Amino acid sequence: MEIVLASIGIVASTVDCRAILGIEDDAPLLPPNFDGGVHPVGEQRFDDGGRSDEADGGADGGTGSSSSENVDRTEPQWPLPVLSPPPANYEVTDDTVLDKTTGLMWQRKIGNQPTKNWPEPPRVCAALQLAGYDDWRLPTRIEFVSIMDYGGNSDAINRDRFPLEPNVSNYSAYWTISAYVAKRRTGARWEMDPVSGTAWLYDENVGPKHFRCVRGGRVSSTQPRFTVEGTLVRDTRTGLVWEKSAGPAQDITSARHRCEDLKPAGYRLPSLREIQTLIDERQTEVPIWYDVFDPPPSGTSPVLWTSAYDSRSEKYAFIDFSSGGVSMSQSDTLASARCVR
Repeated sequence: MEIVLASIGIVASTVDCRAILGIEDDAPLLPPNFDGGVHPVGEQRFDDGGRSDEADGGADGGTGSSSSENVDRTEPQWPLPVLSPPPANYEVTDDTVLDKTTGLMWQRKIGNQPTKNWPEPPRVCAALQLAGYDDWRLPTRIEFVSIMDYGGNSDAINRDRFPLEPNVSNYSAYWTISAYVAKRRTGARWEMDPVSGTAWLYDENVGPKHFRCVRGGRVSSTQPRFTVEGTLVRDTRTGLVWEKSAGPAQDITSARHRCEDLKPAGYRLPSLREIQTLIDERQTEVPIWYDVFDPPPSGTSPVLWTSAYDSRSEKYAFIDFSSGGVSMSQSDTLASARCVR
């Protein structure tokens, strides 16, 4: 069956967020070294990263590292849970939400903050004075993904921590600092949808849009992110172990069985949140770490299955690593899989 790719992401109105399952029921909920908890397995939505070339609040380019700390925030600096940490992992005030897992402090309410066209959002965040802090910035895509709550039953952003406000559209995309540079594209940004929890690209001249400022953040060790162990790749940040080479094109049932049959036991199809940690937004051709992972054979589609399932449409989510885009397809579609444990 031919795969028909959608645009770079899934528009929220086309997805029943409450019907999407990010992992299999018997799959491990967390990477082995994750030090937080999660809600019990339940209904899950899609899960989500970004290149920060303006981490200092400017709009003229950069490396993704803040001026005060040599940290590349285009990559996850913490193990990503498949669902979400429990409420005890958050400190919520009227003005801020502190995520004790990631170390990120978020602007809680944005109702009095008008939508802005690019490049105003990073400048507004850099000038923000809130809760006694003046080091606010626009988040990267992977940072925004960290507050997506895929274990709930409504929007992908937790409305107890981030309440829906009268002046805030529930269906607006949110700016991130993450530039989209794949396919040598310029003038585009990764943006987050708080309803479905998916990220996709938009031209910078399409706006205005909402944005939510952030500060701080956990810092990982300086050791290399990936270590190659024969046919496997270990991610030292997330704790996940991946196949170096993706498998053959198969329907999703065959792909799932192939993962489950791998030794040692514990391999499975990745959740959508997990596989999106492999997007390398600095690549100007295809956004994946092909200096670490093996590229698909010549003539083979770079589309990979995930375990995310939409029960309404009876379709599964896949990611196209030629663009980083996410779409849905029927279970008999032929696509590869990169198993994980």
